[in-house]
Amino acid sequence: MGIDGTVPIPYPQRLSAGNFREALAGMATGNGAIWVVGDANDRRLWRIDPRTRRIVATIALGFPPAKVAAGAGGVWITDQLRDRVVELDSRTYRVVRSVPVARGPVGVAVSGGSVWVAGAIGHAVTRVDARNGRVVATTPVAASPQAVAVDGGSVWVVGDAR
Repeated sequence: MGIDGTVPIPYPQRLSAGNFREALAGMATGNGAIWVVGDANDRRLWRIDPRTRRIVATIALGFPPAKVAAGAGGVWITDQLRDRVVELDSRTYRVVRSVPVARGPVGVAVSGGSVWVAGAIGHAVTRVDARNGRVVATTPVAASPQAVAVDGGSVWVVGDAR
């Protein structure tokens, strides 16, 4: 598998000392698109068409995004300041729901009708039912989780030592 190409993500205004972003915070595939989120300085979400390799939508977010995952009909974005995961409808880009999760949500994954959110400060992983937005469980973990992945019925968490 090779690299298919690049899509430059624009700054909101001309780059300057007062207008910058530290880094793009995350990228996900799902719901027929590539999704990219900015950071605390550039609070936007971009939808990229994988066939044309063009940005087809730029969505302003009302919060600083941390990570993004797509699936179950939605785009799920973590908000570290309000300790929540926000679901956007992948067609209308409107907020469907906001779900409180473990403190410091820094990682998110979607699989099998569930959304899994790693909370670095809360030292826990929160499982959310993607259909109704209800928290199913919050599981403590020994490390400070930084990322979460789901595959083959297993949930994988990588974390820093306490």
